[in-house]
Amino acid sequence: MVAVYSSYAFRAVQISEYVHKKYAGLTLFGVDPTVCLPEICLKHADAVCFSEGDQAVIELVNRIETGSSVQSTPNMAFNLDGKQVVNDVLPMFTDLDSLPYYDYDFRDHYLLDRGLLEMTRNS
Repeated sequence: MVAVYSSYAFRAVQISEYVHKKYAGLTLFGVDPTVCLPEICLKHADAVCFSEGDQAVIELVNRIETGSSVQSTPNMAFNLDGKQVVNDVLPMFTDLDSLPYYDYDFRDHYLLDRGLLEMTRNS
């Protein structure tokens, strides 16, 4: 998953293109699709999470793990064989205290730097 802020949109596109070339898997953009249209982000990613992602991403991962279809996951939009599918939005999440703190640490995070995918800037 690539968290995409508008100021890093170009970098996110580069990462998505790199991942598509080197690895099999789903590229998912989150954050910026809330601000802009998911349809725009689907030009560069297989899926986008719009609206709130805390529940939707867990649902997506559960569906992937069980081999279930992901294309109807709420708060998600998908690029399926060139056709864009934008799903329904879940009700607003109200129990914010139940969410963990965001992880801003570099450990176990991947960065694309000068064409190399690496764990940290010091590796």
